[in-house]
Amino acid sequence: MDYKNTLMYREISEQPAALKSAAAANAATLKELAKAIKIFAPVGAYLAARGTSDHACVYFKYLSETVWGLPAASAAPSAITLYGGKLDLTKQLVIAVSQSGKAADALEVIRRGKACGALTVSVTNDKTSPLAREADYHLFCAAGEEKSVAATKTFTTELLLLGLIVASVTGDRELSAELAAAGDVCAAALKTESAVTAAAEYLKSAGDCYVLGRGFVYSTVLETSLKLQETCYMRLKSYSTSDFVHGPFAALDSGARVLLIAPDDESKPDSAAMLKRLSAVGVDTVLLTDAKDLTAKTVLPLPECGRYNAVFGAAPVIQLLACSLSCLKGIGPDAPRGLNKVTVTK
Repeated sequence: MDYKNTLMYREISEQPAALKSAAAANAATLKELAKAIKIFAPVGAYLAARGTSDHACVYFKYLSETVWGLPAASAAPSAITLYGGKLDLTKQLVIAVSQSGKAADALEVIRRGKACGALTVSVTNDKTSPLAREADYHLFCAAGEEKSVAATKTFTTELLLLGLIVASVTGDRELSAELAAAGDVCAAALKTESAVTAAAEYLKSAGDCYVLGRGFVYSTVLETSLKLQETCYMRLKSYSTSDFVHGPFAALDSGARVLLIAPDDESKPDSAAMLKRLSAVGVDTVLLTDAKDLTAKTVLPLPECGRYNAVFGAAPVIQLLACSLSCLKGIGPDAPRGLNKVTVTK
């Protein structure tokens, strides 16, 4: 099965153009939103999402708390939808993220936010969706229809739009410049296919797998596990590199495989220390990095990037890995068993 004949591969390849479209389509709305946020002066951000969209929200959390200084929390929608919790979202910036815009639980969080006088924002790939209509402000992914069940271009456009919220409010030049280059970083990542297919061959017979990383790429660490689970039917767990040594490390044996996402940023010393620990117990590592001084048995090159746009280099690489490995296993990534493109939970 040739992975280049799949819908997933085609949609992975569309990401550089989708990122540029998303930035252009939302430029005016982001300016208006930034003004509204400054006037509203939120004391925190509360984010509602599931699956891939929830992983994109993790990126927002790191940006918000690092660049903006605004605390950001992940919603537990069940508190509202199952248990009728009267959550006080006064003075919160409430953000709901959903590719389809049909996530019933995220919608209820937005409605609760509006009832409390919160400022509400939705990020979807459908301008006419319930979430797009309900929120005070809507950011449109402009990614074009995504037909493969595995989300690819909607993930990276969600990352971009969430990042642009922080950049628009703070005016941070470094963040703004790196986000402006997101499409180019993504395009460079798509040129690593030969290394990706070699890594897929190496992982074909893997048993227990762990995906590690921390900081701004942690969203992609989480997304890597999801992509390999849904397209390759693999058993994986994701951990922050720092959390992994607090207990899960003990579960490793020589048959385990670890995929470590290690950009050349402030997290590199932790990545280097983890590589040494893994080597000491005989565990082989697939290393995704742009650092010249980090090595492993199998290396996936991360294109040259900054701390903020490393996610746009890592995400396409792990998507290509999932797509290639799925086809190598004879599964095919476009229609995983038991899954639908739109999953509505409440």
